[in-house]
Amino acid sequence: MAGGLGVFFAVLLPGALWYKAAQLSVATTAARQSMISLQQQIDLAAQSVGGGLDLAGPWLWESHKNSTKRLSEAGRLRRQLPFDLATVFTHDRKFIDGFRTLSQGRGVVDLTSDAASLLFAADSGFFDRVGSEKSLTGLITVEEKPLLIAVKKIPSETVGLARGYILVGRWLNGGDFKSLSEFVDTELKYYSLAGEANLPERIKSVIPGAQTNNGFLYELSNDGVGTLYTLIDDINGRPSLIAEVPWQAPWRANGTIGFGVFFATAAMAGLGTWVLLVWGDVRSRRRVRKFDGLASLSMEHIKTLVEAFPGYAFALNAATEYVGVSRTLAGVTGHESAYFLGQTFGTIAGEDSPKPYHQLFSELQDPKRWPRVSGVTHSIEGLGERFEFSGSAHYLAKQDIILVILNCEPKSIQKSKTQSKDLNERRLQKQSDVA
Repeated sequence: MAGGLGVFFAVLLPGALWYKAAQLSVATTAARQSMISLQQQIDLAAQSVGGGLDLAGPWLWESHKNSTKRLSEAGRLRRQLPFDLATVFTHDRKFIDGFRTLSQGRGVVDLTSDAASLLFAADSGFFDRVGSEKSLTGLITVEEKPLLIAVKKIPSETVGLARGYILVGRWLNGGDFKSLSEFVDTELKYYSLAGEANLPERIKSVIPGAQTNNGFLYELSNDGVGTLYTLIDDINGRPSLIAEVPWQAPWRANGTIGFGVFFATAAMAGLGTWVLLVWGDVRSRRRVRKFDGLASLSMEHIKTLVEAFPGYAFALNAATEYVGVSRTLAGVTGHESAYFLGQTFGTIAGEDSPKPYHQLFSELQDPKRWPRVSGVTHSIEGLGERFEFSGSAHYLAKQDIILVILNCEPKSIQKSKTQSKDLNERRLQKQSDVA
């Protein structure tokens, strides 16, 4: 289960991080495209102002029929033109005539030279960009309001002057453009960068980020809906406005589906890992169960196993007769392992244990006891010395024997006459018991 959970998170977390990074990349690309689209819409709207100027050419002047008069004598511009601003300049950029409508309301106000210069800086560099036929279009801010303008040279055959310029404009309203989000139908809002003191705090806070982020910045909630802030350049290529656009990331509709795919993939990977590990464990257990350990061995096999044991070990049956003795233990006594087989414990080399083995059998044969193991102390004579071992006795229920495994560091005990006498008496008593 731990392995399955590990695989689940190993798949889910990197996948989720990658998916979030992909969403961020897609959102950034979409925001940039939205900014470009908005700027293009504004450029198209400005070009429509230029188209209106071309169409209105023959009806610009109240006395347009007198085409031989100089520009200063050509009469006033018509005040019924479909523009919110109209001004006329001579070839050396001197103001001749003009009018404007108020940004609040539709009242028409005649312009003076000073008023016109405040509305629009008619410098030489700007007018030099005006082509001979095609009008120059773009956006400026007047009284902190966006104004779409078009500037064009006045044909000399119309006013009798080799050079002259006319500038017309129309106020830009947020309602003129559809929202960039196909799901959020809200009017776009524009704020002039010239009126910083009147900007809302939220707009002030996003302007530095938009300036350092290629002209746009966006805010999104977890469901992919938010606001796009984009800087809009004026006719001179300088940031003039910042637009607040209700915006929606393109992955909102299928965002949860994408994350769900990663979750489902991680869940399947984790579950598959868990199944594989459980299956492998079951197979391993089945292989182990095919060999039941010592319980599957016959008495002959146990005898061989004990004799080949690379340490001190022996096995006794319920009658405390030797079933097998390791060669190492038998060597301590100076006998061969086969010499012990069938002999009673304690009759060969003064073997002794503080707890009689028939009593130990009774304790270990109890099925309620688990594990069927008990610590033992074993002493034996050999090579003129007496050795004492400690070890453990293991009860093998199937064969009804006790397998005793002793430690590898016997303690040598110097025999006294009294100890030898006691041991001889014990040996004789055991032999009489057996008889």
